[in-house]
Amino acid sequence: MQKVTILCVGKLKEKFYIDAAAEYVKRLSRFCKLELVELPEERLPEDPSPAQIEAALLKEAAAIRAKLPSGAALIALCVEGEPRSSEALARQMAAWASQGVGHLVFLIGGSFTPPSKQRPGCGSPCLP
Repeated sequence: MQKVTILCVGKLKEKFYIDAAAEYVKRLSRFCKLELVELPEERLPEDPSPAQIEAALLKEAAAIRAKLPSGAALIALCVEGEPRSSEALARQMAAWASQGVGHLVFLIGGSFTPPSKQRPGCGSPCLP
């Protein structure tokens, strides 16, 4: 059974979102081992400077790297990514599994995370 981790910067706050996420974890448990990992978003002042944003992003990146399991495929969920239907995503996940990738990590960045084109070294596939 494939393991899927949703790694996100920021936490769900509203109870209905927390309940919905728990329901999806329950529903998907028949198909994969799903884990939701929430990392704290760095606090910034109301009107942060570019240097403050960069420092926060570096701290968030270190926290993300610390949580990435060895050997897992990293898929960044980006606004500029290629949209995929549920069927296409299922096919892609099956292809990764057939290639021996047993653990997928879907990454959701924080509110100041730059587009993947601006992230040096971001070689992961990008989905919206």
